[in-house]
Amino acid sequence: VEVVHHGGSLEGFKSDWMAIPEAQVGAVLLTNSDEGQLMLYPFMRRLIEVLYDGKPEAADTLNALHPIQPQIVYLLLSPLCPI
Repeated sequence: VEVVHHGGSLEGFKSDWMAIPEAQVGAVLLTNSDEGQLMLYPFMRRLIEVLYDGKPEAADTLNALHPIQPQIVYLLLSPLCPI
């Protein structure tokens, strides 16, 4: 699956924009935490899992890397929906 992305960071902030052209889907991740980088791969992974019925591994990756707030795990486990 082709994923196009670009990100950036400053102390205390992390952002990443990603698109999956064949699915015509894009997503943005914005954090105000130095630890936001830990969410980049799981976020991209979850996007692909939802779009292509992939094996759900994103939440396990997040939990293994860092204990995070339950609402973030819920968002990653939920089907993509507008917030």
